[in-house]
Amino acid sequence: SNSGGALMLDRGTGYIEGSAFTNNESIIGGGAIRVAGGSTLDVVSSVFDRNHAGSTGGAIVAVGKSTVTVTDTTFTNNTAESFGGAISAQEEGTYVFLKGNNETEASFENNSSKTIGAVCVQQKAQLYVSGYIFEGNKATGEKARAGAIAVNKEASATIVNTGFYKNEATGSGGALSTDGGTVNVVSCEFGKENGGNVSGDKGGAILVNGNGTLNVSLTENGVYHGFYYNTAVVGGAIDVYSGTAVVTGYIFKGNTAAYRGGALYVEKGMELISSSCEFSENMSANDGGAVYAAGAFTDAGSSFKVNKGRNGGALTIPTGGTAKLNGSGSFSGNCST
Repeated sequence: SNSGGALMLDRGTGYIEGSAFTNNESIIGGGAIRVAGGSTLDVVSSVFDRNHAGSTGGAIVAVGKSTVTVTDTTFTNNTAESFGGAISAQEEGTYVFLKGNNETEASFENNSSKTIGAVCVQQKAQLYVSGYIFEGNKATGEKARAGAIAVNKEASATIVNTGFYKNEATGSGGALSTDGGTVNVVSCEFGKENGGNVSGDKGGAILVNGNGTLNVSLTENGVYHGFYYNTAVVGGAIDVYSGTAVVTGYIFKGNTAAYRGGALYVEKGMELISSSCEFSENMSANDGGAVYAAGAFTDAGSSFKVNKGRNGGALTIPTGGTAKLNGSGSFSGNCST
């Protein structure tokens, strides 16, 4: 079919539970399901596997002020040629809610597309994710952005208690990217030992681009709170290439940059603010074992331990960059190699 390989929902209401969508295909969008015209769709405890879209949303595409709510459902091995190997949502007034419990029945695994591996929201659409696992998703093209989730073109996303592991982008943003969108990350985990996210360029876990905004914070009962063993050329964990980022209370451990900024990279003219974080065992082959700030870097009360870089074992501020270190921060055991 042109759109909605298995199901087309247009100006209607749908409820799906305990169902499997396998090997469906569409020429344009929504390899399994297209939701349009202000429709409402609820999907519960179902499976989407090996569906394909010739354009966007390998499993589901949502447009036209529609709402899709997905609960405890798995998306595996779905593919799309462009945006969102599993799910794509676009246009103002379009909402996607992903609700899980951090178990295998609430996961996105091994989905892929040439630009955005698993989920894409753009053009003022909104995304909410809670309790999901994103693992092994890939963005494979020359202009790939975001192995798992992309939030673009004035879209917004809130991502809570969610884990990202072994996601990969041949371009930038191994797990997550925003290009002109707003992302709130709350109590999430990016990478683990032998399970880090990988970027072929900028931001092993997260890329901030297009004057985007990133806020990374904790809740009192949050499940996760760290960036572990992610890898990129610059910004092993986070690269603020164009926009601003605020990070509070997170652990950055074992992240690696092949060039600069083992954990964090801040581009010229951009800003990153961190507080009460722990930077340990991060490494850069060149400058800034933990942080490289060509832009503005402000920190309050963070610790920097056993980070390594050729120049600036913990922190490098080149010409034009600024650093303001406030509060009770500490540096110990860092090394220039």
